[in-house]
Amino acid sequence: MGKKKVIKKSTEELIKERDDIETKIQKGAAAPEASRAGIQNGFLYISSSYNNTID
Repeated sequence: MGKKKVIKKSTEELIKERDDIETKIQKGAAAPEASRAGIQNGFLYISSSYNNTID
């Protein structure tokens, strides 16, 4: 099958990726209360079958 090559990122790429993730986290943490104004209560039905087969 051959050898699998592991791609290593440079430190600049790692720093940029970390900054992108941190900004996304900060944007998501800014308004968590607005996203909770959804469904108050309800029912969830899960169907399953033998060996998880679909008929």
